[in-house]
Amino acid sequence: MSSAVRPTWATRMRSTPSGKCHYDGQNVPQDYAEAAALFRLAADLGHLDAQFRLGLTYREGLGVPQDDRAAARLFRRAANK
Repeated sequence: MSSAVRPTWATRMRSTPSGKCHYDGQNVPQDYAEAAALFRLAADLGHLDAQFRLGLTYREGLGVPQDDRAAARLFRRAANK
């Protein structure tokens, strides 16, 4: 992400619901890679639900390479909030 585009609280709050829509295919084509990217944006800003959901994408290998360590790290980060 370029320094010119600085994520805001509003961006974080929009990213998780948008990610859920792409993950579930609600009103948009199902796209796990797009869902993971949106979850990552919100997770990096500290959004608990996005951290958990991004962990699920890594655990299952949906839209990202399957990675149990990354999943566990994200689950722990979400649990420690």
